[in-house]
Amino acid sequence: MDKLNVVILGDGLVQLQSNDYLLIRCTHKPNPFPYDGAWIDQVGNFDYVNIISDLIIKLVNSGVSGLYNVGTETKTMYEMASKTKSVSKTFTPEHVPKNQSMDISKMKNSIQYE
Repeated sequence: MDKLNVVILGDGLVQLQSNDYLLIRCTHKPNPFPYDGAWIDQVGNFDYVNIISDLIIKLVNSGVSGLYNVGTETKTMYEMASKTKSVSKTFTPEHVPKNQSMDISKMKNSIQYE
């Protein structure tokens, strides 16, 4: 069984066993960016762990329940990395997904999002 199926089964079990749950899907990176190069051809809603954790705290404090994608505006890994470090532009390996973006509209509608 691959990792995606395990995640989906885990989500389904929580949803079947509970009426009040908060499942979070997010992608976070260490701050500052730890590598010398960053991909210019991969986009996603990823951001630094301190930013993503603040959004998760807002969701928890708002009292919402359900499944939420948590992230910020879509950007390249290079754009994010350049906020904290001077990095060289690199390309993703063939086996790495180029688009890791998520629909974060549910999160935006549930908390004060800037």
